[in-house]
Amino acid sequence: MGGDKVRSVLDSFFGTQLLCPGIYVTPDDFSSDGTLVEPMSRRLNIAGQALVELAGAVKASPSLRAHMPLI
Repeated sequence: MGGDKVRSVLDSFFGTQLLCPGIYVTPDDFSSDGTLVEPMSRRLNIAGQALVELAGAVKASPSLRAHMPLI
């Protein structure tokens, strides 16, 4: 997921807000068959659910939907 550099480009050029949990997945977060293991799989699931809820809140907000590019 994007960090500060990605956030600043998206905000200034496209007028978007990048709100992410900043999760970094390492090889240790995967099992031998390539699936995510606990607690990382739980953390990513919660982060995904939170982002879906946040998208709904943004969509419901006239002020946030009116956010325009800086450039």
